[in-house]
Amino acid sequence: MMRLGRITTAVITQFRAWDRASRAAFILALVLLVAVLVLGGRVPSDQRTVVWIGLIGLLVVMQGIFLYANRHMVTDVTRAQRMILAGDYAAAVALLEPHRLAEKPDPRALVLLGNAYRMLGDMTQSLEILTKAVQIAPHLHFARYSIGRTLMANGQYPEAADAFDAALERGAPDFAKIDLAEAQMRAGFPVIDVSVQDGESHVTLMAALIAWKGGGPVPAVDLIERGLGPIARNAERFAHTPYGVALQADVDALNALLVEGVGNDG
Repeated sequence: MMRLGRITTAVITQFRAWDRASRAAFILALVLLVAVLVLGGRVPSDQRTVVWIGLIGLLVVMQGIFLYANRHMVTDVTRAQRMILAGDYAAAVALLEPHRLAEKPDPRALVLLGNAYRMLGDMTQSLEILTKAVQIAPHLHFARYSIGRTLMANGQYPEAADAFDAALERGAPDFAKIDLAEAQMRAGFPVIDVSVQDGESHVTLMAALIAWKGGGPVPAVDLIERGLGPIARNAERFAHTPYGVALQADVDALNALLVEGVGNDG
């Protein structure tokens, strides 16, 4: 039921961002669909082939309107996702900046734009844009998770913990638990949960690191070797922030374990 509610809210958010002609066409098609359903029930069963043809035709038309209305946003969001995955953050910013100034901006575009600014090291712009995305779409867990990442990168650990907690309440993936645990650890709070299922190597390593710093077992050498790269890159990327400094200290400690070969492989 909660998932259905989130989907409905997301669809409504997209609908509000459509141009007026697309909204009017979609509403008209929806009204016709309801009319065909109501009237079709009164048609004799041996004559309902025409009704089914009409229903299928209206559904196809509605799908076409939906795709047309979202053509610009979907294209830009998809392109920006590919740019960010490729590490071309400046290109993603250039592509998505017009969405920031739109009358009804797409919150997904704002989230990607805020993430790109964070990866470029501009925390002020990132926080401003992601805060706007949360205001537009408070149900969107990815927006809250992303603002948590920027807050943590900026050394604002208690606020980051609150953002991750809010993201998890709204259905964020399991790996967000480790971000929450990291923010709690760096804020000096009790760490509630470092369990993660099917996490990538660097996520599993961060969970092991947090547990180790809390008195748990030493991370396994093979896990350090597989997961250290992304953590080290983040330490370098955010070297100008308190978070980057703290992360680099963790990277140094993990590298020392590799040199000593004392990781717990059991």
